[in-house]
Amino acid sequence: MISQIETEIDNRQALVHKLQSDIETYRQITELNQSQVEAVAQLLRGELRKESHRSFWRNVAINFGFFVLGAVVSGLLIALL
Repeated sequence: MISQIETEIDNRQALVHKLQSDIETYRQITELNQSQVEAVAQLLRGELRKESHRSFWRNVAINFGFFVLGAVVSGLLIALL
């Protein structure tokens, strides 16, 4: 009877050690994923910042083009009248 109890205690201790190991592995995976998420977020922020600058200057050029076109059309209409 005592040997069965000792065996059961040993089995449960082994299970506790395995669970502790699993918890540590999970904690490491969680930390790794957080660092990867932060790295990806930084990369995306940089790309969005670059695209924002590009689209700003593209929009300035398009608006200037329409301004010039409007001025030319207005000048032609004034000249015709």
